[in-house]
Amino acid sequence: MTWPFLKRSPAKKTGLDLAKMDLGLSRELSRVLAAGGVPTFRQALAKLTAELDRARRYSRPLAILVLLDDRSPVPSAPQRTAHSAGNGADAALANGSALVPAFLASVLREIVREADVVTYAATLGRCIVMMPEVPKADARLALDRIGQICANRLTFSIRAGIAAFPDDGWTLEELIQHAEQAEEQAQPAAQPLDPPLTNESAAV
Repeated sequence: MTWPFLKRSPAKKTGLDLAKMDLGLSRELSRVLAAGGVPTFRQALAKLTAELDRARRYSRPLAILVLLDDRSPVPSAPQRTAHSAGNGADAALANGSALVPAFLASVLREIVREADVVTYAATLGRCIVMMPEVPKADARLALDRIGQICANRLTFSIRAGIAAFPDDGWTLEELIQHAEQAEEQAQPAAQPLDPPLTNESAAV
């Protein structure tokens, strides 16, 4: 699945267009995001733009991850720990709920660095993670770890794509589009770790 606006006119759409699409969030979806400390794309746009401006100004690396829940059960998924997303994500998955990506976004917020920006573009069904000061090679390593952790906390795999500034794009829209296209071609990320993660597992 691709984002319809990227098909129509990827060069003309802006971050503001993405942000406007988040205005109609359901109350339940907003609750899940707020509980996980995850802003909508609209709420995060100023921070995303500021980080990209800083990368341009000082010629610093920056990576964008676009992540989507695969909705395929993880083979041999381990018993959930007390630190997992809990029954909410499992119940949402069982119901085919649109809340599943919001639970994924909440898990991502827990396991990435504090400096990383995690957001969720609701109408697009994608989680977006901006990783300042991270080159593409390091972003791939981080994504491997994210995939492993998610496979142990949730009952589904994730697919993800990576884009790096400036090689894959100069604007936020170009970077998101590149990462989204990479995600479409990606295989589900990671299998469960052995042994399963515990509450003391380190964050990415």
